[in-house]
Amino acid sequence: MRSRLPRSQNLHTGGNGPYKCAGCLKKFTVRNGTIFEDSKLPLRTWFKAIFLIVSNSKSVSSMKLHRLLGITQKSAWFVVHRIREIDYCFRCAANTRWHG
Repeated sequence: MRSRLPRSQNLHTGGNGPYKCAGCLKKFTVRNGTIFEDSKLPLRTWFKAIFLIVSNSKSVSSMKLHRLLGITQKSAWFVVHRIREIDYCFRCAANTRWHG
């Protein structure tokens, strides 16, 4: 996923809030263009979920993640879906590299 904003050297911040592009005046955060975009879950919860998913040899269900992290099953499904999507993209990219 790529950021929808152009790269700019002129950024304005309002303290701890979102950044604002000096060129187009659009607000954005560090989550823009990542799997964390459009999620209200804290990054700590995301990182715990990523650790649980990649450290298990078997697949982790959204129900198990829901119980382990104390989040709703709907949020757990969303997290699992996003992590599996990015994992699939990495595997496809690894298989299509040029060898030689």
